[in-house]
Amino acid sequence: MEALKAKHEDELNQLNQENHQLRNEVTELIETLDQLIKMHPKEPEEDRKEDLMEYLDEDAELTDGRIID
Repeated sequence: MEALKAKHEDELNQLNQENHQLRNEVTELIETLDQLIKMHPKEPEEDRKEDLMEYLDEDAELTDGRIID
């Protein structure tokens, strides 16, 4: 039973690491996108910030509000 528990903990840790890495990549992509938008603004900056915050809120809902580092 302990071996199974340890295996599941290892798998969970690996998934958490992958999740953290993907979140970092998404953050980098959002920052890059924001920089590109600033180079070619078509809408007020405040609207862009609201759109990004909505995306992050949706992401938090998908993870039940948990931030996994």
